Amino acid sequence: PLVTLGQLLIISGLVLSFSRGAWLAALVGLAIASVVSVRRKTSALFFKQIIYAAAIVLVFLATRWPLFSARLKGEARLELRSLQERSYQNKDAVEIFWDHPFYGVGLRNYTFVVNEFKMQALKQPVHNVYILMLVELGIIGFGLLAWFLWLLKGAVSLGMLPLIAVLATAGLFDHYLWSFYSGLMLVGLGVGFAIKGRG
Repeated sequence: PLVTLGQLLIISGLVLSFSRGAWLAALVGLAIASVVSVRRKTSALFFKQIIYAAAIVLVFLATRWPLFSARLKGEARLELRSLQERSYQNKDAVEIFWDHPFYGVGLRNYTFVVNEFKMQALKQPVHNVYILMLVELGIIGFGLLAWFLWLLKGAVSLGMLPLIAVLATAGLFDHYLWSFYSGLMLVGLGVGFAIKGRG
């Protein structure tokens, strides 16, 4: 009961975050978790938990539908501004990358480079972990990091695949998993759990 209660509290926070990227990451994680549960023959317990989660989500949708509708449609003024700003960020990141394609601009130097050479740009990292990593590490550094992670794939537990999928999907829509200490610790914790679960 306590575990279920904790899960429902986390789901409530996720839903009320109104983050479309977080919602999509959670859906990807749930899809993979459902496949894993079927392979492990624990689908009965998994889908029982899904019923509880769906009930909570439906309650929030029914009571706060106008807020969810605005986020899903993306037609409000601030929604359109957010999309436009992220588009500009992506373009600026591509330009910076082509100025330093092989070695990158260096760890934690992205914002500095934007401030120095892209005065018209938004003074924040691009909202995509993979683009940000590529710009900061360059092709060589990014390739070495990808190779290292590829070596770890055999040590990842099947049960931890949903967690890895959630983090990987969230990285497409924000930068905190790479640019913030808390995000890096979250990634490290996720990788640690994934590997430990193999033993």
